Amino acid sequence: MSGTTLGPETTFTSTFVGMLLCFLFYGGTFSQTIYYFHNSNHDGAPLRVLVIFLWLMDTVKDFLHGQLLWYWFIANHSNPSALLLLPISYTVHFIITAATVLAVQCLYIRNIWTLLKNRPLRKPLTTIGALLTLLSFVCGLVTAYDILSSPTDIVAIERVNVPGRIQGYSVLAVDFYIAVCLCSIFHGARTGCQATEFVITKLIMWTINRAIALFAVQLFVIVTYKPNGTQAMDGVYCFSGTLTVNVALATLNSRQVLKEMQEDSDNAQSSSLLSSFVARRLSSLSTWSRAHEAAIENEDSTEEANEKNRRQESVVENDESSSRH
Repeated sequence: MSGTTLGPETTFTSTFVGMLLCFLFYGGTFSQTIYYFHNSNHDGAPLRVLVIFLWLMDTVKDFLHGQLLWYWFIANHSNPSALLLLPISYTVHFIITAATVLAVQCLYIRNIWTLLKNRPLRKPLTTIGALLTLLSFVCGLVTAYDILSSPTDIVAIERVNVPGRIQGYSVLAVDFYIAVCLCSIFHGARTGCQATEFVITKLIMWTINRAIALFAVQLFVIVTYKPNGTQAMDGVYCFSGTLTVNVALATLNSRQVLKEMQEDSDNAQSSSLLSSFVARRLSSLSTWSRAHEAAIENEDSTEEANEKNRRQESVVENDESSSRH
């Protein structure tokens, strides 16, 4: 959305950069999706459908970004007044971003619901998160409607001031709320066992990293929004949805990383135990072999001594018989 005091060469700079960043982040979405379906054979159909939905929404949004760039910079390159117009694809892109954020936040709210099974705070905590998520989505739809019904972007900026800010603050609140709930649940699940401590620490670390990334982007969207036609907010908002999808897919794929880490740890422990067992076994076998050899030597020595005694007795008997004769 452009302003009246800025020239065409600077008005859309941040929007252009934001869309280019969106294209770059889409590469992460595509690779994360391929990785997920390559390693998620045990996931249920709902989760796999959600991943497909997120990938499709991000794909359509990138296509719309390309269409917008074509409309503004190619088809109307000699018509600066076209920069004041918002094609229908801009509104659709806004709705897709709101729907994508809703789907990702619902995924985390569902995780909170699952992790709080048989706990008294299960319903209140998930209800609060769900209401904040729905508030954000509804404000996003209202903002999209205001954009669609505005003749120019200047009018749109004035109309979306209230619902746009409410949406931004509610998304920020939901991301913070999800991070606090998940970290509290993970921290309460600590048992002191070394194996589970490693997994829980990783989960907490990834949850905090996710919250920091999304919190920083959404906070930047809120801070840079000004009802004077500046474009910084628009540039950040262009790739915020794609970043949300990337973070969600990375969280899902991190389960495979944790599994591989656990397998490596278990294999190392098993190898250590096996090595100790083999060492003890070989040690006992060598001890048994030495004892067996010593026993055989003792038996041989005993037989030789007995044979020697028999010979001596035979000689004595022969001497006695000779003396009688």
